Amino acid sequence: MVAAQSSPPFTHEISELSPDIAQQERWAEVSADDVQAILAAVTTGNPPRVANTAGGVSAVFVVAANLLATASQPDEGEWWFNYLDKVEAAIEAAG
Repeated sequence: MVAAQSSPPFTHEISELSPDIAQQERWAEVSADDVQAILAAVTTGNPPRVANTAGGVSAVFVVAANLLATASQPDEGEWWFNYLDKVEAAIEAAG
């Protein structure tokens, strides 16, 4: 099954979303600027322009986890971590 392609988010949409994600992930001290840089990089396919520090690197993982968690819709399918389990099993089987 091929997922329908949609257009990438606009710059103003990323600007609006970034503070929300930073607020949701305030425990990790992720800045809205880092979130915006990561989301912009994802939409363009370029490396994210975040500080090359533990905080900057962890921001990439925090944003990815946030997007996975909020995008998961268990009413319509499986939780995202079940898909990751399947991917891991396939990688191990191919190894």
